[in-house]
Amino acid sequence: MSIDKQVQEIMAFIDTLPPHDKLQELSKVMLFRGRYRILKEAVSNVKYYFVLDLVNYSKILFPDPLPVQQILNIFTIEPGYGSLTGNFEIGDVVREFEISRACAFANQQNLPISNIREVIEDTTVAATCGATGGVYMALMASLARERAVGKNRTGIVVNVPTYCLSDAFARLNGLTPIPVAGTREQGFFPSLDQVREACHPASVFACVLTYPNNPAQTSFGANEIPALLRLIEHCQSNQIELIADTVFQELRWLTAPPVPELFAFADSAKYLCKVFSPSKDRPFACGYRIGYLMADKGLVPWLERIASCSTSSPSTLGQIWLGIDSVFRRAMIEGELTQDMFVPLTGSSVFGFGGKSLDAGEIYQRICDTDLYNSYVKSLGQFMGMLDQGLEQLWSWLNTNEYFEVDERPPYGNTLLVRVPKQAAFQNDIEYYFSVLLKTGVVGSMGSCFGMPSEEYIYFRVVVASYPPELLIAALEHVKDSLNNHKAPEHANLIL
Repeated sequence: MSIDKQVQEIMAFIDTLPPHDKLQELSKVMLFRGRYRILKEAVSNVKYYFVLDLVNYSKILFPDPLPVQQILNIFTIEPGYGSLTGNFEIGDVVREFEISRACAFANQQNLPISNIREVIEDTTVAATCGATGGVYMALMASLARERAVGKNRTGIVVNVPTYCLSDAFARLNGLTPIPVAGTREQGFFPSLDQVREACHPASVFACVLTYPNNPAQTSFGANEIPALLRLIEHCQSNQIELIADTVFQELRWLTAPPVPELFAFADSAKYLCKVFSPSKDRPFACGYRIGYLMADKGLVPWLERIASCSTSSPSTLGQIWLGIDSVFRRAMIEGELTQDMFVPLTGSSVFGFGGKSLDAGEIYQRICDTDLYNSYVKSLGQFMGMLDQGLEQLWSWLNTNEYFEVDERPPYGNTLLVRVPKQAAFQNDIEYYFSVLLKTGVVGSMGSCFGMPSEEYIYFRVVVASYPPELLIAALEHVKDSLNNHKAPEHANLIL
């Protein structure tokens, strides 16, 4: 069979897939894995091979704010099994951080804060494998609780476009994904009343809100707070688990406000869950595969059962890294690092089940002696400044380019959603993807991988993380010139 025929068959296969499966398969294409090895031969004569949306931060570009080696130099850790979910080790320190974050949001919005501590203290925390693991674990626990009480609802409502993990979870478990799409005019984020209307009590057991979304990197604002209150009330009164995935929330640019905090609006934690991970806003944290969910205590039996069948307990190294990061985040919100902030880490076995327990004063003193917190704050400032500049440079180039198009620079995240007008040669974004791959060797995840609605444009994602903006621009220039039938420019150092 010819390469052309094989490529046609691959395109036809991928085009039929649901969003998350499509993203998974295109990721394999980028790496020429499995059945896609034959594509390596097809692109063997192109000069470059370049991925536009690699999500790993590069140490060449960005500082590490909380190096694992520094933690190991300061504290003696004895790795081992711990509690099933990590609530014993890191639950208190995460809750204190989330209380500070929710109160800061409430103060900014002139909302009452009197109930926030009481509501969040009535939650459980589970360490997760990043935000991805957090959403999966929350949905699995919600489904288990649903079945345990004899209910058979199958619907999962999710805003799209976004990273379609919930859609994949539904399909994997024979459930029903219910996407609620936002239009371009809405910043690709549906109204929360649209989301609430999709949460039919008789058929829906979970609703997953990802905000800011990915790849558009937009969120709902203060004008949607009344609708959020209606959504919370609707979900709680109908026993629908409302899960908020806010993994991009701390990457804020321009004059973007903090995203709404779910637990700042509720009188009870029942049927509420927040998922967070440092993987997007702390360079290199994605490699630690650590995050958490914070949910009502009614999920505890199911969370523990899931953990006992999968991880047994969180990583000792991951939980101490997350514990320190949570204290430092809280200190940045409250304006200073104090000894009392380390109290939640005392007597919690955070340094390992057999590790030496330290009191708050000793932990605080070791942090101060090594200047770890001040170094953390300085490195984060450098990281945010460099990332902001890189996004601005890339967006400005795209905004003035005659071939690619972008909307206003997104207020959150490290991703830009780029579009090109459909041309006669491209029926959909999969045809565009393979045409660009075979002609130029430059690839990036397409809009349909995230549930992007079909319209007159083709969308793809560009991420500022692994490469400086100059290289991303050079790669895009190469694509533009090739598709316009011009000779590609000579760009050095573009090969992976």
